[in-house]
Amino acid sequence: MPEDNRLTVAVAGATGFVGTALLPKLSEKYKVVALTRGRVRESDSSDIEWRQCDLFSLLETEKALEGVGVAIYLIHSMLPSAELSQGNFQDFDLLVADNFSRAAAQKKIKQIIYLGGMFPQGETLSTHLKSRKEVETALGSGSAGLTVFRAAMIMGKEGSSATIVLRLVKRLPLMICPSWTETESQPVDLLDAADSLVAVVGNKESYSVDYDLAGPTSLTYREMMQQSAEVMGLKRCILGVPVSSLFLSSLWLKLVTGAPRSLSAPLVASLKHRMVAREGKAFKIAGKKFLTYRESLERILKARSEEVNTPRAFVLPDDERRARTVRSVQRLKLPVGASARYVAQEYMDWLPRFLSPLLKVEVKDGVINFKLPVLGISLLQLDYSNERSVDDRQLFYIVGGRLAANSDKDRIEFRETYDKKNILVAVHDFEPALPWYVYKYTQAILHAWIMKKFGEHLRRVAP
Repeated sequence: MPEDNRLTVAVAGATGFVGTALLPKLSEKYKVVALTRGRVRESDSSDIEWRQCDLFSLLETEKALEGVGVAIYLIHSMLPSAELSQGNFQDFDLLVADNFSRAAAQKKIKQIIYLGGMFPQGETLSTHLKSRKEVETALGSGSAGLTVFRAAMIMGKEGSSATIVLRLVKRLPLMICPSWTETESQPVDLLDAADSLVAVVGNKESYSVDYDLAGPTSLTYREMMQQSAEVMGLKRCILGVPVSSLFLSSLWLKLVTGAPRSLSAPLVASLKHRMVAREGKAFKIAGKKFLTYRESLERILKARSEEVNTPRAFVLPDDERRARTVRSVQRLKLPVGASARYVAQEYMDWLPRFLSPLLKVEVKDGVINFKLPVLGISLLQLDYSNERSVDDRQLFYIVGGRLAANSDKDRIEFRETYDKKNILVAVHDFEPALPWYVYKYTQAILHAWIMKKFGEHLRRVAP
C-alpha cells in the first residue's frame, strides 16, 4: 500500500456542535484525530481516529496530540466537567487552553486554529467575551502559530443560538423584548464556518492572524425573531421595551427555551454588544457565497424536525468520569517574582500554621502527609511528581489519607498563568471518601474557604 503522507489534524471538541460538522469535511483532505473526554467512538471513516483525552490533564493532552501537525481548538467550558465544580468557567477555560498550548509546544505542532467569539470595538467586554480573549492569548503563548476565527453566532440545527431563537418564536405568540434585542449581530452558517476552518489548515499566511467569521448581512436579534417567524409560517407580535435586565433575560431564556442558566447568563451578558465584522477582517473563501440568516434558517428547518433535539450545549456530556468527582480551580494573585514552585512550597508551609494545632505536615520519601496530630490520623497524602513538575507548574498526586477514595487520577497542581500575574491552584478528579452530601457541605466548603485565605496570604508575602 502507498504511504499516506497527508497532514494529521487534531480536533479538540470533536463531539460538539461545530466539531461534528467539521470532521467529515476535514477527512476529505487530511487524516483526522478526533478528541473526546468520554468513551472512544467507532468511526465510520478510516480517515478519522478517535482518541480519549481529558483536556484538564496535561499528560493526556500530550499523548492525544502525538503525531499531529495542526490542531483545531473548539473548547468552551461553560458546563461542569465534574459532579462538583468549584470555580468559574473563565478559570476552567484558561487552564484547559494553557494545557493545550503546552502540549502543542511539547509535540512541536506547527499551527493551532481557534474558533472563539467576536469582540466589539472600543467597549468593555462582558465576562464571557473576556474569557474568549484570554483563551486566545493563552493558546498563542506557546510555539505554535495561532489562527483565530471570531464569530458572533453560528447557525446550525443542533446549535444553542438557533435553538434559543426558534424556541422563543415557536412558544411565544407575544414576545416582550428587552432593549438588547435591538443590538446588531452577524450570524454565520455552520457549514460556512466549517469550510472556513478547513481553508486555513496548514496555511502559513494565516499564522498569527485573526479573522471575523460572519455571514453576508447583519441584523438585530429582534429582526432574527421576525425572520424566523416568517420562515416558520407563524404570526407573532413582537413588542420592544426600554428595559435590559440581564438577570430577568437569562431567567426568561431558561424558562422558555430550556437553556441552562450556566449557559444563558454569560451569553445574555454579551448580547448588549454590537457583533459585526470589522472592516476588511471578514474571512472569505474564493468562489464561495456564504448563506444569509434567512437561507441558513431555511437549511436548518429542512434538516430537523419541528422540535429540535436538545442541543449539545444544553446538556452535560456523556462521560462516566464525572460521577462523584470534584474539580476545583482557583485563580490567586501571584506575588511579584514568585513561581509556581515557590507558591506550592509556601502552601505546604502555610497550611499547618493556619490550621494549627489541628493539622500537622510530615514529609517522608517525597510523600507529604497531612495529619491530625491528636488522633494520629492521616487526612491526605500527596506524592510530588518530580517527573511532571517544572518551575512554572508543580504537580502532586493524591495517594492516600482518610479523606480520599482510592483513585489513580486525583491530583493537585499549582500553575502560573501565561502572563505570570496569577497562579491557578487546581484539584482534579478528586474522589472523596466521605459520603457525597457530607463531603459537599463540609470538606468542600472548607476547601473553598482555605483557598480564599491562602489567596489573602499570598497578597501579603514576597519571595
